[in-house]
Amino acid sequence: TAKANIWKEAVNLHPKAYNYRKLKTISHILPNLELNFVAGDSLAEIPFEAQMETLAKFKTEVAELHRTRDAYLNDPFNPDLVQPAVELKRTLHAHLTTIYPEPRHQLFFCLEFFHVFFDKDGLPLDESQWGFEGVISNPPWEALKPVRKEYANIAKGSRDIVNFSEWFKSELERDAAFRQGWDEYKRHYSEYSTFLHSRYTHQGKGDPNYYKYFLERDIEIVKQNGSVAILIQSGFQT
Repeated sequence: TAKANIWKEAVNLHPKAYNYRKLKTISHILPNLELNFVAGDSLAEIPFEAQMETLAKFKTEVAELHRTRDAYLNDPFNPDLVQPAVELKRTLHAHLTTIYPEPRHQLFFCLEFFHVFFDKDGLPLDESQWGFEGVISNPPWEALKPVRKEYANIAKGSRDIVNFSEWFKSELERDAAFRQGWDEYKRHYSEYSTFLHSRYTHQGKGDPNYYKYFLERDIEIVKQNGSVAILIQSGFQT
């Protein structure tokens, strides 16, 4: 959805370049967004300082990422220019994962969005310049705890709570694999909650909630004097 919206905005800004009658020609294609979009858990990640300390040792590689990105920006109708940067990021990501294996499945923002953390020579920017000019965020409004329907892959509201509770209890008793999976699912939440509690230190009192973590995270990834737009509950004010 995000990619489709960006493409539509590109068409809106430059309608002549993306004339639908010319899209089949070589010189008129939709932009490659692979260097801009990543999918993953943006909360479960080590602090920027640790990432930057490691990536600073790869000055040549980071500078090459910049060169590749600039080459594509100067020739956006040649999507093949993006592939070397994608492969280089994959290699550096594997190296970071080896050094920082926990938490699992980290995005490593400083690598994925290298252009807002390093200059074109591969040198770290001043810390005040790390991050984005603006952040738009729509986090879940949910407590950080195991959800039985999520584990069972059953949509909310598709079963009343009494029938679902009885079914879930019977599945735990009947199906050993289902029961083992539930135990692993709960263990994941316990470990994940422990990590987030230690990682984000401005959560205040009350039950842990995703939107609280995302608010602190958004403030982390926006540069000084940047803007954050986040959709959160009004109860946050109290």
